[in-house]
Amino acid sequence: MAVATKVLFSSPKKRHVRITGVWDTADETDTVVVDKSTLVGPDGTVPGSIRVDEITWSIGAGYNYVMLEWDHDTDDVIAILSGGGYVDYRPSGGNNDPESTGGTGDVVLTASGGAAGDVIDITLICTLKD
Repeated sequence: MAVATKVLFSSPKKRHVRITGVWDTADETDTVVVDKSTLVGPDGTVPGSIRVDEITWSIGAGYNYVMLEWDHDTDDVIAILSGGGYVDYRPSGGNNDPESTGGTGDVVLTASGGAAGDVIDITLICTLKD
């Protein structure tokens, strides 16, 4: 499977991305979908962390799961997605990167299972934090 990421909106405080992919012959493992090191945060430098505010998704029925995580020595789960849905983390202060030891703090995607033609379509709305 090849995952494509398209930036829908970008500013020093916000990043909106759309992640799409069609399963062909292989799973995805820790594919970077938001590369923190390429972003410019509110203070004009690489942000200290990324907070996920909203996720909208549609996942093909053949997938066992699609997981979003923050990249650390032991990755921290953002969400495990299946079917279709929407979650708004803003009322509880957002889904903040716990900034565990090591890693990059990038947002990564892992997809397990899938059948020919199964589609992934995810929109992330993130806040960049100093």
